[in-house]
Amino acid sequence: WCGPCAITPYHHKKLSIWPTELMSAYSPNGMFQCWGCHYLDLAQFGLRREDETPVSVEGFGTFPYPGSGLTDTAVSWDVTYTYKDGLRLHFVENDTNKFGLVHGFRFVGTKGWSQGEDRGFKTSIPNIAKTALKPGKMPKQLPYVKGGVIADFVETVRAGRRECVLTQPERAWHSDLVAQIGMHAIKRGHRLDFDWTTCRYTNDPDANALLATRPYLNGWSLNDVRV
Repeated sequence: WCGPCAITPYHHKKLSIWPTELMSAYSPNGMFQCWGCHYLDLAQFGLRREDETPVSVEGFGTFPYPGSGLTDTAVSWDVTYTYKDGLRLHFVENDTNKFGLVHGFRFVGTKGWSQGEDRGFKTSIPNIAKTALKPGKMPKQLPYVKGGVIADFVETVRAGRRECVLTQPERAWHSDLVAQIGMHAIKRGHRLDFDWTTCRYTNDPDANALLATRPYLNGWSLNDVRV
């Protein structure tokens, strides 16, 4: 019942997504990775950085007291990423962000800020909907698939397409990687410099072990991946 993970004592709660998503045995980075995939990908898209990742990251996180319960992954965090041109990306969880965001993101530029979250859209830029979002001024036409990402994935497999319409593998991997290197910086306790072209840390060789795939246990294996 533990799948490819290490055998641990049985608990009925381990059979559901909660709290297994907060347990490092099943989800190494917990909610940091979960919310990272949901919102760091939007940040990458909005910043037009989908084909790269930041080159350095630093920050801190807080974790449950060891042995205090089933969960052992970060419950709060404050992480800052820097891209090669100096642009910064700040990632915090809901309770500590100074903008009062609830499951959202904020872009800050020379003319003001705009933010999107589960509760809606806000901006300090007058008439942004009538100016910056006019046809032809958008950085790209947003794709649309009826039924969302799940329907898109199913149709991709059925039709034998190389990639989904809504999510391209390389760009999805970059966004996922952004969350991973952030947690690695928290675990190492200092800034990490990252070369995304080689997928290696350049200032901390020992940190590269965190990038390795965890071994498959209990007879599970993944021998071949084709794209």
